[in-house]
Amino acid sequence: MDLYVSGSLNGSDPSHISAAFYENLSNGTYSQLNNGSFSGDTSESYANAIGDIDNDGYPEIIVGNSNNEDIFLWKNLSDQTNNWLKVNLQGTISNKQGVGSVIEISTNGQKQYRYTLCGEGFLAQNSDSEFFGLGNTLTVDYVKVKWLSGIEDIIYNVSANQSLTIIENSTLSTGLGKAKNYIEIYPIPTSKTIKIKSESIITKIRVYDTMGKALLDTSPYALNHEINIENFLKGVYILKVQLKDIEVTRKIIKD
Repeated sequence: MDLYVSGSLNGSDPSHISAAFYENLSNGTYSQLNNGSFSGDTSESYANAIGDIDNDGYPEIIVGNSNNEDIFLWKNLSDQTNNWLKVNLQGTISNKQGVGSVIEISTNGQKQYRYTLCGEGFLAQNSDSEFFGLGNTLTVDYVKVKWLSGIEDIIYNVSANQSLTIIENSTLSTGLGKAKNYIEIYPIPTSKTIKIKSESIITKIRVYDTMGKALLDTSPYALNHEINIENFLKGVYILKVQLKDIEVTRKIIKD
């Protein structure tokens, strides 16, 4: 990823640049543009944000200038031959925007990570979308999201050049299908007990509250098991069921 830096100077002094753009050379170093930044980028500014305003997968830069000056919009005019992926998160148990989640993608064994933030700069906030550059890769092996709730969602064989929205706790069946396991958890909601049935041995069952505090931990080593949550307060909890080769996470509701 490249780097853009806003500046408090207006460019009137040639010895002090007003802003700076650094190109990522993909070897751990950056190269600054000869004139520091873009042509005409000479306003006093303390804020900028990144987002894809035309949904072409190549993010633009918006700069908020001081002294009631108009904002700058720096359009991305890069050679658009590389592939890309945009990921948007929608939390259901965690916060709505998925802030604090970690997104991991893998392409041919090479992994990239993004950590979703809120309040990334002064007087500015980047787009909710997380951008991944894919080069000439057309398919992402998997996209994995680890939410603040502890839930993990995984989507396999994701096509490039799209905006992908992942809803918390929505893709667990994909993981189950890949692991060739079948599990049934019911009833939800419940006021007393939850029954768990699986085609694979259940080695461990754990229940957490939404703050991550463990409330129940048992190791049945059976295909069927029943847990009692009658003494739990009404609300939402996280159920984790460990099978032989996969951990299944579900939201459960005590009514």
